[in-house]
Amino acid sequence: ADLPISIGVGRAQDPWLQMVVVAMATFVSEDLTCIASGLLARQGVIDPMVAILGCTVGIFLGDIGLWLIGRLFGRRALRWPWLARRVPADRVERVGRWLDDHAGGAIITSRFIPGTRLPLYVAAGMLGTRSVRFFAWFLVAALLWTPTIVVLVFLFGQRVVGPLERLLGDSWMATAAAVILLFVLIRVLEMSLTRAGRRRLKARVSRLWRWE
Repeated sequence: ADLPISIGVGRAQDPWLQMVVVAMATFVSEDLTCIASGLLARQGVIDPMVAILGCTVGIFLGDIGLWLIGRLFGRRALRWPWLARRVPADRVERVGRWLDDHAGGAIITSRFIPGTRLPLYVAAGMLGTRSVRFFAWFLVAALLWTPTIVVLVFLFGQRVVGPLERLLGDSWMATAAAVILLFVLIRVLEMSLTRAGRRRLKARVSRLWRWE
């Protein structure tokens, strides 16, 4: 069950073009792109290395982009409505006080805990911390996270797609449904890693039976 490949990632396309498309897709959603790329590689639509490299490059560039927002715009960026909702000013202050001493651990940990990466990276750029050091850790974190997700989906994603194909038919809808389901499972796993995440997860689940 192949996805429609009109977006330009089919086997007939140049691998470099495929990589650019995958990398750009990570700017919209990193996890969704990693999952979709793993499934596309499994189906033979793209080469597995294209999936891994495209996702890794895109995520690495996205991380640098967050750092640059903080570096170029400083505290003015915190007045942007989109950013202000995600990066409270007091949180940036707390992050900044220990960034230089814990850069490596903080960056790698933030890659696996949702909601921490954006304030951390913006704060790093805003406070003028050493760029080369941070960029190196960005790359290490991307190399740890991205191939893991893509390869796991490549190896085991068909176990999710198979039952959905029987339910929905042999169509791209089964693959799309598998991408969404795997995305939800990864987010649940990420949120369960921290106490605050578990509280948010519990609150969201409780709304299912308290929707009124």
